[in-house]
Amino acid sequence: MKALNIVVLLMLFIPQLANAKSIYGEVLVTSQQDQNSKLWSRSSEKQTQYPIELARASVTGCSVISFDISEEGRAENLKVESSVPNKPLAKFALKAVKRMDWELLGENAARAEKQIIRLDYCLGDISTEATKEQCAKQVLLNCA
Repeated sequence: MKALNIVVLLMLFIPQLANAKSIYGEVLVTSQQDQNSKLWSRSSEKQTQYPIELARASVTGCSVISFDISEEGRAENLKVESSVPNKPLAKFALKAVKRMDWELLGENAARAEKQIIRLDYCLGDISTEATKEQCAKQVLLNCA
């Protein structure tokens, strides 16, 4: 009986595995401010991960988030300025910004600063490079 159950399960799942295709997710983070006047910068440019929930639902788009960086380098007072589509992306964009680490640039004295960044969420099925190229084009579009 167990062998029969295994055979039935294999028959159900093998066709799905054969039809599975690779999906490449990219999150591009860009500042929406003049780079020369900034006091704070992301301390590591580690890649922001594409949320699996969004990838499974094939959700792409962008969010613009404004926030304050405290004297301790923490993101506070986060606000969604725009997000397309609104509800799905905004939630994940806020989480991503909260997780970012910030460091002072140069010899500046630590003080709070207002920041505005844009997060573009892009999906592709060709390659990582093609998805990055697509995301670089998406950044040029309006996020409203």
